[in-house]
Amino acid sequence: MAASTTATFEFLKETYGNKIKATKTNVSLQHGKGSSVAGPISIAKCLQRENSNGVSLEDRMSVEQWLDFSGEINGLENAGDRERINLIIKDLNSFMEDKVYFVGVSSTVADVLLYHSLFPVFERMSFQDKEKLIHLSRWFSLIQSDDKARQSLFPVTFLRTMLYSSIGNH
Repeated sequence: MAASTTATFEFLKETYGNKIKATKTNVSLQHGKGSSVAGPISIAKCLQRENSNGVSLEDRMSVEQWLDFSGEINGLENAGDRERINLIIKDLNSFMEDKVYFVGVSSTVADVLLYHSLFPVFERMSFQDKEKLIHLSRWFSLIQSDDKARQSLFPVTFLRTMLYSSIGNH
């Protein structure tokens, strides 16, 4: 299992507790009368529907759309479609220009799963590439600052030490 997928399951288990059952090959949510839901996106959707305390229908549907989008990013990453991923992250950067979170005014399960989906992308980016995506990088850095969201993933570095020449007028 990829590190970001493991972190997703760790987050879901920590957030929703004993409802999540994990084996070496499968993670599922025991739901209702003996039925179960499998897969991180399906589990997150199910749990966010059950725990929508005071969240508007519009925001809940937006969360579900972003959860689907995180699954699409995972699929592209697994297929190695870097060209399409680069287009997507440019669009996401534009989307985040005037936002702190993808939905609403606080972090949602969509933010966390998008963070996990984008982790391998940001992990291999150069400092210059991250600087070009300033809005998405700001959001990514904010989400990774939450230990519960980050789980076992290591923090991606965004700042670089500026080297100044000692040449100058004294």
